[in-house]
Amino acid sequence: MSKVNDLKQENEIKIREYLYDGQIWTKNDLAYKTSLSLATITNILQEMLKSREIEYVSDSKSTGGRKSKEYQLYKDYKHLLKIVLKKNKKSYEFIFEIIDLYDQIVYQKNYSSLKGTVEEFLKMLKEVLKKGQEIAVICLSLPGVCDQGMIDLCDFEDFQNKNILEILKKEIKQKIIIENDVNCASIGFYHQYSHYQNSALIYQPAVDYVGCGMIIQGKLYNGFSHFAGELRCLLVEVIFMVKRKQQLIRG
Repeated sequence: MSKVNDLKQENEIKIREYLYDGQIWTKNDLAYKTSLSLATITNILQEMLKSREIEYVSDSKSTGGRKSKEYQLYKDYKHLLKIVLKKNKKSYEFIFEIIDLYDQIVYQKNYSSLKGTVEEFLKMLKEVLKKGQEIAVICLSLPGVCDQGMIDLCDFEDFQNKNILEILKKEIKQKIIIENDVNCASIGFYHQYSHYQNSALIYQPAVDYVGCGMIIQGKLYNGFSHFAGELRCLLVEVIFMVKRKQQLIRG
């Protein structure tokens, strides 16, 4: 039974890879692209229609035979909440955007604060979550060093030395992703221009320190201590790398 379920999940992933491009698809088109049988595709599409993950669009133009039904991703099946933390010269800014599966903004709200505390952030987050019932994932772009939710150096001083991921998990039910802001931009750049397998994106904000995100062979590079890209700590990162290399040689 386990193997059957695994196979079904693999087939669903194959179909989603095409449906999530936002285009209109027929069963025949999906069968051609995925090499799956029409019967398999029909069963999976029926389940996706029932859960409202996709929607029926119309019948395609007839070529002499039976008209094919056309389907596409239902844009409001799930929503994503994007959060950007930005430090200005005299204030801290919390930027919230709820987007649908076609990357269209459903709701947007900017908050300004003189302190930029975690307590303020949680209060604002809860208010925004009330606006979107279909939010499945929360992505937090943070101007600082983050290792599995633990914040080290950060432009929002109150966030430092706190495990933001654990704090949020106690208050929020949705899946939460936390990443450095320039790393987020680097990942986005790579997905837009995937033919660039290696890149370094440098960002100099109006206040505080310069940041850099590095993509090596199509993957984000965090470094041994997750300080890669924190150019203010370049010397620290080099020292860590040297020590790590010495440990490997001795070991």
